[in-house]
Amino acid sequence: MPMCPHDNSSEIIFRLPKDLFLFHVCSYCYSTSLVVNDRILLQTVGMKNGVSGKKLKIRKCKEKKRVKKNRSKATYIAIEDLVSRLGLLEEDVRRWLKKDGADMQSDYRGRPSVPSNFLERYSNDKRYVNACSKALLIEKAAKKFDNNERLKTKRLSLINEYDSYISDLEKIHCKCLDLVNKTDHESAVTAAYLLFSRVISTLKMCCLCQRSDYWYWGSLIREIDESLAVAEHFVISKDTSEGIQALHKWFRQNEAPAHAKCREVISTKMSTTDPRNSQNNNLDLLYEIYQKKSKFTHPTYLVIREITTFELLNNIPNIKEIEYGQSKHERKLLELTEFFRSSIWTSIQVFIQCFHGLPLGKEDLNHLFSIHSKIAKEEENEFTKRNNNQPSS
Repeated sequence: MPMCPHDNSSEIIFRLPKDLFLFHVCSYCYSTSLVVNDRILLQTVGMKNGVSGKKLKIRKCKEKKRVKKNRSKATYIAIEDLVSRLGLLEEDVRRWLKKDGADMQSDYRGRPSVPSNFLERYSNDKRYVNACSKALLIEKAAKKFDNNERLKTKRLSLINEYDSYISDLEKIHCKCLDLVNKTDHESAVTAAYLLFSRVISTLKMCCLCQRSDYWYWGSLIREIDESLAVAEHFVISKDTSEGIQALHKWFRQNEAPAHAKCREVISTKMSTTDPRNSQNNNLDLLYEIYQKKSKFTHPTYLVIREITTFELLNNIPNIKEIEYGQSKHERKLLELTEFFRSSIWTSIQVFIQCFHGLPLGKEDLNHLFSIHSKIAKEEENEFTKRNNNQPSS
């Protein structure tokens, strides 16, 4: 069966002490002792086109070596990311790596990784065409079951749930208006408040597109994250010279801080809040999240392949059916809708981070915490369910 975008992805779990306000859980460190599972982000919707089969054993790396942080010349790539980027069956890629005696290391998240030049090497390999055709055949077979009313009913039920969360967030946001207006017009709180109006509007637009069965609304997910990152950057750095200058440029020069700068500020704060993770590891994780979410925003091939049907003529893929508007691929639509839940979860956490000091009313704060806990529990249950169903390696 084709791999859903959440299979084979390392789960990211993060929890903050109850006596602290929820810090933006874009940090997501994995620990079995922690309870909040945010599968979001290290799971790639629209790019996990590989197919999960029985995993082949590859020699395990005994030592976890951190990948050198060189963005432009990455030394190693996680095997799961290599599979995703190639769009092949996982079992085929793993078999090739084993045959080729690939050097194995662990990346900063402990995932088995191989030299990044295998991406170029395998995309030019003579075996690639046959392997890709095999993956497309399996995808085509799975698509026959996509037009499923049961899946659609489940998806619409989730959207109703999301609408309720977003509506509650909007109401609390509205209640903050008078307090925000008592601050300086060019304050970090005012900037965050305005940015959240965009976040909430975009969340609502995502739900509207989902109800209409569209697929490419997924490109809006990164836009939500970018607005959240800028808001969080402003609040965290409001007392620094850099933060003051960033606010000045935002209000008076119509310029937002670069996402790379936001990641740097947020990762530093994350390591202060939870010293178990280093600032470098947090930065690596935020960069990985940003890269993966960008795949849906950018006009990449595999996002389109998800909802396109191919047939093979002489082992050459031919486009059989494409979609211009509403999609009938309920399985893929449901995966994307499930993935979207994390955007709401993150929005709530950043909202608390930005506005708890106004202060937020106790009742509103408790309500936001209750939504957070409910989503976290749902994610934890999904994580447990998927873990129990995974084939052993």
